[in-house]
Amino acid sequence: MTELDELLRRLREAAAAPRSHAITIPTRSYRSADLFSLEAEHMFRRGWVLIGREDQLAEPNTYRTIDLVGDLLIMTRDVHGAFHVFSRICPHRGAELVSGAGSRKVLVCPYHAWSFDLTGECRAAPLMRELDDFDRGRHGLRPITHEIWNGFVFVNLSGDAAPLGPRLLPLADALTDCGIDDFIVAKTVDFGVVEYDWKILLENSMECYHHLGTHAHSLGKMFPAEKSRTELGAEDYVLTVSSAADRPVDESSPMRAITGDARIATIFPNGHFTARPEGGTLLQTLPLAPGRSQVFAHVMVPRRVIESEDAAALIEARVKRMEHVLAEDWDICRKVQNASGATQRHMGRLSSYEEPLWLFYRYMARALASVEDAGRPLSWG
Repeated sequence: MTELDELLRRLREAAAAPRSHAITIPTRSYRSADLFSLEAEHMFRRGWVLIGREDQLAEPNTYRTIDLVGDLLIMTRDVHGAFHVFSRICPHRGAELVSGAGSRKVLVCPYHAWSFDLTGECRAAPLMRELDDFDRGRHGLRPITHEIWNGFVFVNLSGDAAPLGPRLLPLADALTDCGIDDFIVAKTVDFGVVEYDWKILLENSMECYHHLGTHAHSLGKMFPAEKSRTELGAEDYVLTVSSAADRPVDESSPMRAITGDARIATIFPNGHFTARPEGGTLLQTLPLAPGRSQVFAHVMVPRRVIESEDAAALIEARVKRMEHVLAEDWDICRKVQNASGATQRHMGRLSSYEEPLWLFYRYMARALASVEDAGRPLSWG
C-alpha cells in the first residue's frame, strides 16, 4: 500500500466516523505531493473556488489577477461596467499577459503584441491578415465559468459544476442580518507565500476551540471557545456562530471594540470569511504546493462606513486587530506544519467545538471518492 493509499484510507475513516467520535486526518496529509495533486484536480478544478470580491473592481477598465492551482486568471470590469473572469494566457503562444492589478483598456501580450480588451475580445493580431482563414474574433481570451454570490466571486475551472447559488440559500438566509451583499473591501493585506498547507489554515479558521490557547490573551477574551456553536452544516459549507463574552474586556486589548455575535462561514474548499453587521474579514488562501500557500486577508466594511468621516480611523483599527489575530494564527499553523512529518503521529480525537473539521473531511472524502485508488465510495447512511 502506498502512502497515498494509506492517506485516502484514513481520510475515509475520518469522514465515516460519527459526529460524536470525530477524528483528525493524518498530519502527513499536509505534506503529501500525491494528495495535493488530487486536491488540485478534484476540489479546486472541479469545484467552486472563491477568488475575491466583485467590488474589488469598482471602476470600468480595471483588472485583478489570481493564480489558482496552475491556472492564471484575471477578473476584469470592461468599459461598460460588465464583470468577467478569463484565463490570462494569450491564446496565440501561451504567454502570460499581465500580473497584479490595475487600470487599462487593452491588455497587450508582451510576446507578439496581440491585444485584448477587457471583454476578452482580440483587438489586434499583428501580421495575421495574410492568412486567408484567420478570424481574430475566434481568438479571444478563454472565459472562465464564474458565479457572484452576495458579492463574492467563485470560479469553476472545469466549467461543469452544478450552480452554486441554490446550494447556498440556507447560508445566505443565515447571513441576511450582516448585509454581506453591501460589503466592500476596504483594505487588503498580502501575506505573500506562507510555509504551511492550505488545509491547516482552513481548519484553524473554521473553529473557535483554538481560542483557548492560540488566542488566549486576544480573541479568546472577547469570543470564548465555549460560546461558539455550529449553526449550519451542509455538504458544501459550514457556518459557526461565536458569541461575545459576558464579561468586560480590558481597555488595553485590541479586541475591546468588538461587540455582538460573529458569523464564521466556510464554503468548501477554500472560501472563508467572518461577518457581523459592522463588517468582516475575507481570508483568501490559494494552494501553491503541499505545505506552501499564498494568503491574502481583506477587511470588509459596509458601504456606509467608507462614506463616513471617520472611515480611515475605523479601517485602520480593524486592520490592526486582524493582523494581531492572524499573527497568532500563523505561528500555530507553522507549528502544525513543522510536526506534519512525524511518523508516530496518531489521528486525534476532535472536540464538539471542532465539528466544522468533521464536515470538511466529509467534503474531502466525497470530492475524492471518484479517485480510482480511493477504494469504494463511502456510504453516508
